[in-house]
Parts: sequence; C-alpha cells; structure tokens
Amino acid sequence: MELGVRMVFSLLGYRQRFVIASAFLTGLLGAGFLIEDFSLRLWYLVVLLISSLVVYGLMFRRNLHLIGLWLGVVLPFYLLGGSLLFEMLLPSYWWMRLMFLGLVMVMIYANFLASNIFLVSMQRTIKLYQAALGVSLFLVIAVVFLVMDALLAFRFMPWINMILTFLLILPVSVYLIWMVDLSAGLRKKYLYYGLILALLVGEGSLVMSFWPTPITIKAIFIASLVYGLGGLFQAHFLEKVFKQTEQEFWWLLAAVFVSVLLVTRWG
Repeated sequence: MELGVRMVFSLLGYRQRFVIASAFLTGLLGAGFLIEDFSLRLWYLVVLLISSLVVYGLMFRRNLHLIGLWLGVVLPFYLLGGSLLFEMLLPSYWWMRLMFLGLVMVMIYANFLASNIFLVSMQRTIKLYQAALGVSLFLVIAVVFLVMDALLAFRFMPWINMILTFLLILPVSVYLIWMVDLSAGLRKKYLYYGLILALLVGEGSLVMSFWPTPITIKAIFIASLVYGLGGLFQAHFLEKVFKQTEQEFWWLLAAVFVSVLLVTRWG
C-alpha cells in the first residue's frame, strides 16, 4: 500500500500533489461539517490532526529530517480545526459552506506552496521567497482569527482564555520567527521570541475577555495583534527594526484599537 502511494506520488508533479492533498484534507473537513453533535466534532479534531501530519509528511517525505520544516504543519491543522468549529457559526446555507470549503482548500494549497518555497530557500536565495513570506503571514492571520473566534465562542473564564490562547498561539509564534530565518533545526531564540509573543497575545486575549464587544471583533483584534507584534518580532530577530517599519506596525495596532472602541457597546 505504502509502495503504491509512493509510486503514484512520484509520477505527479509537486503542484498536482499539493492539489490532491489539499482536496483530500478539505474533503475530510467537509465530512466533519456533517457531524452535528458538538462533542463528536471535538473528537474529530484528532482525525484532522493525524491526517494533517500524515499528508504533510507525504508531501515533504524527502526532507523530514528538517525539523524546522515541520513547523509548517501548524497552519493546515489550525486551519482545519478552526474551520470545523467556526462553521457552526455560519448561516445555514449549503452554498455558503461550499464557498467556505473552497476558500479553505485554496489556503491549504497556498500553505503547501509556501512551505515548498521555504524548503528551496534553505539552500539558495530565490525571488519567490518574499511572496511566500507574505502569503504565510496572511495565512497566519486567517488561522488565528478562525481559532480565536472558535475559542472565544466557548465563553470560558478570562484566565482560561488567556492560558488557552497562549498555548494555541505559541506554535504559530515560533513559526513566524522561523519563516525569516529558515534554519534546518530549532534554535533557542525561536522559543524565546515565541514565548514572549504568545504571552503578549495571551494578555490581549485576557483583556478582550472583559471587553463588551462581539466575539468576531475580539478575534479580529487578536489576529491584528499577532500580525503587528509578529512583524515587529520578525524585524527585531533580523536586526532590521527601522523607525518607519516600527511606526507602521504601531499605527496599524492603534487603528485597530480605535476601531474596537468605536464598535464597543458600553451600555
């Protein structure tokens, strides 16, 4: 069976393999949409996790020794898991779910392409690296929004939200730092930067837990926080913190915060 799978994959180009893998994972997500019992959906997350690991391993089976590359599996799993829970918040229209599945498939495919570009960039500089970096950053923001929207919908106690946010954002934070360095292994600096970033975002989640705004607005704020702080951390890691770059990120965070204030219902 395994030999047959390898032979089939060897006959396909890498783009074709990525399309098939993306369609397979999206199909599993669509099957999860048919599960109406919420507790069973939570158990189905295990299926999505195992499937993400297996598929990602098959896509990059020749480079499994590169530990840093495995960080990329965080995005497809978070995307699938967050989408599985977020789907329950969508209006009950079949066409909307089909469109949502199509969007998820495109994002999974984009993640595979970006991971492949990162793999090549470990060995030599290529022009597509900056594009892959931008796509991955967008995917991170989308993933954080889905995961946080689903998490905040549980309406846990604020301190529980903070702890869970910290744990969920930590792998994403480490991945953000790894993207700009592309080391084959995992350096201690990745963990240090990732811990600080995840802690700051967790504290932001704690504040948002008390804030009288809709859950979607809170998730958007936290995703913006990851984007702004993550960009600053990437620049600091590369020792390229210019005044203009720093001001752009702070202005973005300020604009998002003002927007949150405007939609807050203090009454």
